[in-house]
Amino acid sequence: MKYFLGIISLNIKQHLYFRTTAIFSLFSFLILFLIKSSLWSKIGNADYISYFGIITIVSSFINANTDRYFQDIYQNGSISFLLLRPINFGVNIFLQDFAKALSNFILHSIPLLVVLILFFDVNIYFGIINLASFIFSIICAYFFNWLISYIIGLCIFFYNNNEGFIQIKNILFLFFSGSLIPLAFFPKSFQNILAYLPFRVLYQIPIEILNNTNLASFNLILRQLFWILILLVFTCFFHKKAVKKIEIMGG
Repeated sequence: MKYFLGIISLNIKQHLYFRTTAIFSLFSFLILFLIKSSLWSKIGNADYISYFGIITIVSSFINANTDRYFQDIYQNGSISFLLLRPINFGVNIFLQDFAKALSNFILHSIPLLVVLILFFDVNIYFGIINLASFIFSIICAYFFNWLISYIIGLCIFFYNNNEGFIQIKNILFLFFSGSLIPLAFFPKSFQNILAYLPFRVLYQIPIEILNNTNLASFNLILRQLFWILILLVFTCFFHKKAVKKIEIMGG
């Protein structure tokens, strides 16, 4: 726990030290929100201002660059050193990334939320239980996104380059998670297909939880946990394969 809190403290200090970067990062989220909400409120209705406001807040928290981190440790050869550490390799990376996510939540998500509430009338409070379910759902969304990034990161040890996988992931999530295009704009038949795919885990389910009854919210969270469990099992299997691959390569 002390190690985890130390990482959070270090990340916050880094953000505060590079104030200009932190401010520009915050403004980039706001500009992205303004572009999306302005466009879709003209096409649809004013409700999309709140929709993209919530997506902007969620996005500032769940973003994970674990896949690109693997590019760095593969290129500089530090993977062998990291595997020899007493703490589990995957757990260590997750703790570092989740600490960064919590730092982003404190320094990006909360200021964004304040700005969106004060100036754009975005509301995320629909009862204490819904709010608690929403926060838990965002954490699930982060864990799901992190597992996907971790799996894609491991691909570099099999294919020497994972950039193509990263780009495919980003495009699929951008178009089918509701981040760029609200799912309600897709044909009904395609919406039914997406209902059985994991893309909704990132944004759509957290948003639906805010506006649903407790029982419906519970069922939605179960869907998130279902996909997380599948990814977790696959990640453990794929991780072992990757470690064996590194050992064969002489790492």
